[in-house]
Amino acid sequence: MFGFKLGKKNEPSCCCSCEKAAEAVSEAVSGKIKSITVLGADGCTNCHTLLERVKEAVSALGLEIQPGFETDMKKIIGYGAMGMPGLVINEKLVSAGRLLKTQDIIKILGNITE
Repeated sequence: MFGFKLGKKNEPSCCCSCEKAAEAVSEAVSGKIKSITVLGADGCTNCHTLLERVKEAVSALGLEIQPGFETDMKKIIGYGAMGMPGLVINEKLVSAGRLLKTQDIIKILGNITE
Protein backbone atom coordinates (compact mmCIF):
# COMPACT_ATOMS: atom_id res chain seq x y z
CA MET A 1 0.00 0.00 0.00
CA PHE A 2 2.69 2.49 0.99
CA GLY A 3 5.60 0.93 -0.93
CA PHE A 4 7.42 -0.33 2.15
CA LYS A 5 8.97 -3.75 2.44
CA LEU A 6 8.83 -5.18 5.91
CA GLY A 7 12.16 -6.47 7.18
CA LYS A 8 14.17 -4.94 4.35
CA LYS A 9 15.55 -1.47 3.84
CA ASN A 10 14.37 0.34 0.76
CA GLU A 11 17.58 0.70 -1.22
CA PRO A 12 17.67 2.17 -4.69
CA SER A 13 18.31 -0.40 -7.34
CA CYS A 14 21.85 -0.52 -8.57
CA CYS A 15 21.07 -0.08 -12.26
CA CYS A 16 20.56 3.71 -12.39
CA SER A 17 22.72 5.35 -9.75
CA CYS A 18 25.63 2.95 -10.15
CA GLU A 19 25.75 3.27 -13.94
CA LYS A 20 26.02 7.07 -13.74
CA ALA A 21 28.73 6.89 -11.08
CA ALA A 22 30.53 4.15 -12.99
CA GLU A 23 30.69 6.19 -16.19
CA ALA A 24 32.42 9.03 -14.34
CA VAL A 25 34.84 6.72 -12.53
CA SER A 26 35.65 4.09 -15.17
CA GLU A 27 38.44 5.87 -17.06
CA ALA A 28 39.93 7.33 -13.88
CA VAL A 29 40.53 3.90 -12.34
CA SER A 30 41.66 2.11 -15.46
CA GLY A 31 45.10 0.67 -14.71
CA LYS A 32 45.22 1.99 -11.14
CA ILE A 33 43.46 -0.92 -9.45
CA LYS A 34 45.78 -3.92 -9.19
CA SER A 35 43.88 -6.04 -6.65
CA ILE A 36 40.65 -6.10 -4.66
CA THR A 37 40.09 -8.40 -1.70
CA VAL A 38 37.14 -8.80 0.64
CA LEU A 39 38.09 -9.86 4.16
CA GLY A 40 35.59 -12.13 5.85
CA ALA A 41 34.51 -15.48 7.15
CA ASP A 42 33.04 -18.41 5.22
CA GLY A 43 29.71 -18.38 7.08
CA CYS A 44 29.31 -14.58 7.27
CA THR A 45 26.34 -13.33 5.26
CA ASN A 46 27.51 -9.70 5.33
CA CYS A 47 30.97 -10.72 4.11
CA HIS A 48 29.55 -12.62 1.14
CA THR A 49 27.11 -9.78 0.41
CA LEU A 50 30.03 -7.34 0.30
CA LEU A 51 31.84 -9.66 -2.12
CA GLU A 52 28.80 -9.70 -4.42
CA ARG A 53 28.53 -5.90 -4.27
CA VAL A 54 32.25 -5.56 -5.06
CA LYS A 55 31.72 -7.81 -8.09
CA GLU A 56 28.81 -5.59 -9.18
CA ALA A 57 30.97 -2.46 -8.84
CA VAL A 58 33.86 -4.06 -10.76
CA SER A 59 31.46 -5.11 -13.51
CA ALA A 60 29.84 -1.66 -13.67
CA LEU A 61 33.30 -0.09 -14.07
CA GLY A 62 34.32 -2.60 -16.73
CA LEU A 63 37.41 -3.65 -14.79
CA GLU A 64 39.19 -6.90 -15.62
CA ILE A 65 39.82 -7.76 -11.95
CA GLN A 66 38.54 -10.81 -10.11
CA PRO A 67 37.93 -9.81 -6.47
CA GLY A 68 39.39 -12.20 -3.91
CA PHE A 69 37.93 -13.40 -0.63
CA GLU A 70 40.35 -13.80 2.30
CA THR A 71 39.37 -15.84 5.36
CA ASP A 72 42.80 -16.43 6.94
CA MET A 73 42.64 -14.57 10.28
CA LYS A 74 46.41 -13.97 10.37
CA LYS A 75 46.27 -12.23 7.00
CA ILE A 76 43.12 -10.30 7.98
CA ILE A 77 44.79 -9.03 11.16
CA GLY A 78 47.88 -8.23 9.09
CA TYR A 79 45.82 -5.73 7.12
CA GLY A 80 44.79 -4.09 10.40
CA ALA A 81 41.12 -5.00 10.08
CA MET A 82 39.43 -4.98 13.47
CA GLY A 83 35.98 -5.77 12.10
CA MET A 84 34.49 -7.68 9.21
CA PRO A 85 33.64 -7.48 6.44
CA GLY A 86 36.70 -5.64 5.22
CA LEU A 87 37.70 -4.25 1.85
CA VAL A 88 41.31 -4.15 0.67
CA ILE A 89 42.28 -2.38 -2.53
CA ASN A 90 45.85 -2.54 -3.82
CA GLU A 91 46.86 -4.23 -0.54
CA LYS A 92 45.54 -1.28 1.52
CA LEU A 93 42.60 -1.59 3.94
CA VAL A 94 39.96 0.95 2.87
CA SER A 95 36.96 -0.24 4.90
CA ALA A 96 36.34 -2.56 7.85
CA GLY A 97 33.26 -3.49 9.84
CA ARG A 98 30.82 -1.99 7.31
CA LEU A 99 28.58 -3.50 4.66
CA LEU A 100 29.09 -1.00 1.85
CA LYS A 101 26.53 -0.35 -0.88
CA THR A 102 27.57 -0.87 -4.49
CA GLN A 103 27.60 2.87 -5.22
CA ASP A 104 29.84 3.45 -2.17
CA ILE A 105 32.31 0.88 -3.52
CA ILE A 106 32.31 2.63 -6.89
CA LYS A 107 33.11 5.93 -5.15
CA ILE A 108 35.93 4.31 -3.16
CA LEU A 109 37.38 2.81 -6.35
CA GLY A 110 37.15 6.22 -7.99
CA ASN A 111 39.28 7.74 -5.24
CA ILE A 112 42.18 5.30 -5.76
CA THR A 113 45.23 7.24 -6.92
CA GLU A 114 47.71 4.31 -7.18
